[in-house]
Amino acid sequence: MSANRPYIESHSALRGIAAVVVVLHHLRAFDLIPNHGMVGRGLRVIGWGDVAVYLFFVLSGFVMSYVYPSPVRWREFFVARLARLVPVYEVTLLAMVATILWKQLHEHVSSLYHPPLSAGNVVANLLMIQKWLPVRDWYAINLPSWSLSVEAFLYVALFPLLVGSRRWISRPRFYAALFGLAAVAAAVLFGMDFPGVWTLWWRPLGEGCLGFGLGFCLHQLMTKPLRFPGVVAAAALLLIAGCLGCRILVPAVQSDGFLALGLAALVVASVERATWLYRMLARPVFLYLGDVSYSLYLSHYPVVLFFVVSRARLESHIHSRAEEILFRVLYVGVLTGLCFLIAHLSYRFLEVPFRRLIRDRFVRAEPGARA
Repeated sequence: MSANRPYIESHSALRGIAAVVVVLHHLRAFDLIPNHGMVGRGLRVIGWGDVAVYLFFVLSGFVMSYVYPSPVRWREFFVARLARLVPVYEVTLLAMVATILWKQLHEHVSSLYHPPLSAGNVVANLLMIQKWLPVRDWYAINLPSWSLSVEAFLYVALFPLLVGSRRWISRPRFYAALFGLAAVAAAVLFGMDFPGVWTLWWRPLGEGCLGFGLGFCLHQLMTKPLRFPGVVAAAALLLIAGCLGCRILVPAVQSDGFLALGLAALVVASVERATWLYRMLARPVFLYLGDVSYSLYLSHYPVVLFFVVSRARLESHIHSRAEEILFRVLYVGVLTGLCFLIAHLSYRFLEVPFRRLIRDRFVRAEPGARA
């Protein structure tokens, strides 16, 4: 890892905002947040969980290029990645398995996602390879963990190739062309559907490779600070606002591709500390969201699924529309608060201690950017 690389707080904040969007997206998918009527139509603005995950990949590609200049110390790289990903991943996977087994004891309960617990699928999830191959019986047991499987694939297969390109090619025109191809392909990807097993395999890997590659190329192209970062940030926010407005007013228009490009532009526009966007994102609330984002992203789904089981029994005691509205508000409030509480505890007592333990045990501690 490179020493003396300042931590980009704005990128952590963007990661935290994206994690919150994923949580709200799943609450909406479970119909805990209204999907119908005027309220449901307005709340389509939070229905871009897939694009939020794409933002994770863009941020990851950018940060990996930033934190690991050539030559990369590969042993330290992989130890750091394992320390970052594995502890929370494995604990939340076991929590999800326990939740599914408990859920199967309760009849008449439907859920958004109920993956098989075959031995092969459990082993694939434990090894974090459930999205590496087009095996029909391999699913992400903890739904958000599909992106972590893709992330692990990117570290093993794509990042070494991109690092090699810095040595073999290292020309801005190459990265500009690669960035253009990745941007166009991503825009097309979010506007297409793929049948069968390819939806479960090709699209996740494609989304990860395009986002990670785009983020890597963005950093390689930033040999100098942007001349007008504030203008780029304003244009990106306008594009994002337009895409979210389309979700409410004209949902038939496919705007996710442009939304993905707008989010990628925010990654670039928020790098410089002197910009208004950086200062806004560096506020404590956003930095806190960035800190707990990984734990929140992986731990919320078992919590939500556990609560869905009890929801049917509680709703049987509701006898009026007013009681239903009050129940929804209280239920979602308690559930959301619990998700954040568990994420906070996970970050403080699992994620940070084990990350330090693993890295201190296997690599020499170095100052620098957190990745």
